Amino acid sequence: MELNWDRCVICQRDTAEPLKCPLQGPGTSMANGDKTDAYRSFLTNIEQFRAFGALPADLCFGMDETVDNFVSHSASWHKSCHLKFNNLKLERAMMKRERNPDDEGNRLNKRKSLNIQKCLFCDKGEEVNVLHEVSTFDADTNIRNMITELNDTELMTRIVGGDLIAMDAKYHLACLTQLRNRYRSICRKASQTSENTDEKMTYSRAFVELTSYIEKSMDCGTVLFRLSEIHSLFENRLDGLGIKKQVHKTRLKDQLLERFPRHKNNLMGETLF
Repeated sequence: MELNWDRCVICQRDTAEPLKCPLQGPGTSMANGDKTDAYRSFLTNIEQFRAFGALPADLCFGMDETVDNFVSHSASWHKSCHLKFNNLKLERAMMKRERNPDDEGNRLNKRKSLNIQKCLFCDKGEEVNVLHEVSTFDADTNIRNMITELNDTELMTRIVGGDLIAMDAKYHLACLTQLRNRYRSICRKASQTSENTDEKMTYSRAFVELTSYIEKSMDCGTVLFRLSEIHSLFENRLDGLGIKKQVHKTRLKDQLLERFPRHKNNLMGETLF
């Protein structure tokens, strides 16, 4: 299958989740080699996941994919997809492998533990509600991805050993809905964390630019700055970087005085320095 570089390189799906390209991250410089770090780390982790047969999700590219190819196509991914291959997930997979060296040999026994007369999720039968069969590969993939992302070890032991269609797996609609709700919840949290991290990085960037401006002005002989002007300059820069946020004047003043401690004794009214 040929990769569509306009979509997530991991899942190749067109979803509402925004795509992120490491080359377009804050502070990324095209003049140095840092632009390749995210791709290199990602492909290295995939290599290790493959080495012990524990890929957390199916991929649409093979083992011969290169960092240079990713860079040349400005490869992008969904945050939720990329999280499946991060260092923490790799470390957990390696620890699990070390604790269970015979995992491959035990998969058949684990497969037998799935009771096809009961719900895959709650382990109860039709006395609770009607059971439905997993009948499509998309359903199989979605269920596996959600369980993997939730890191639900109990459910993981029920889905190893083959595809759910071949295993005659069944489920209650209410149980599948509950799984989806849990998955959406952690996706929302991951998205919020990502947004908060991006905002903090942008705020830090604007603050560094502000202190650089002050330092250059001081080198040119300016020793007094009005807080209202500095505050307005900072908020306008944040707005230009895509953050519409009211910045507390006193908090900004305190941050700047920490950066320029020798000017604390010169603080008067609206005058900053």
